[in-house]
Amino acid sequence: MCWCARVYWTVLQNLFARLFNSLTDRNCASGYRRSCCVCCGSYRRQPGDSDSDADAESDAAKQVSESIVDDDLRRAAPHDYVIVDEADANYVEIEQRQIETEQYYFTVDRSMAERMLYQREDGACLVRPFKATDVCIKYIVSIWAGGNYYHLFVRQIDMRQRFAIGQWKPHERHFSSPCEIIEFYAEHPLLCTNKERSQSVRLKPISYA
Repeated sequence: MCWCARVYWTVLQNLFARLFNSLTDRNCASGYRRSCCVCCGSYRRQPGDSDSDADAESDAAKQVSESIVDDDLRRAAPHDYVIVDEADANYVEIEQRQIETEQYYFTVDRSMAERMLYQREDGACLVRPFKATDVCIKYIVSIWAGGNYYHLFVRQIDMRQRFAIGQWKPHERHFSSPCEIIEFYAEHPLLCTNKERSQSVRLKPISYA
């Protein structure tokens, strides 16, 4: 009697074990198990599951994806810079240089300019205003060189922001400002002509000091 009961009990255990294995395999395949299963080798979540670790894993994946997109954009346009907010931009207003503010500019007439330049080194010069009313001529460069004075007009070309020095001549050089004329001919020879002679000199502007 005891032997028969033991046989029946073993048979029932085997039946329940097979039934349990069959149910667990079906649940794993349909995605309703939350634990890692051996049969499919993956982790499956139940619908509506709010597991914090899984949410953190999703957020991390999202950040990685966004980082990859940003890196792709940077590689695509490494030298493109876009100002999103005007507050990020620094605007500097560039003022045009006025020759009246230069140290070699003096509000003097011809005779005073000659007295100021007398017996100085060759090329000594100053800029003074042109007293007569003229649309194109506003300044004169007075120069001392070789015992002679030269007074050259600074002309504005066609009422535009272009200037030239002396009388008109073919292929003359134009400048963006009277200051640029003085700076250029301080480094390059300027042909000066009056009734007595012509000579090339480099300008050496004098100052208040």
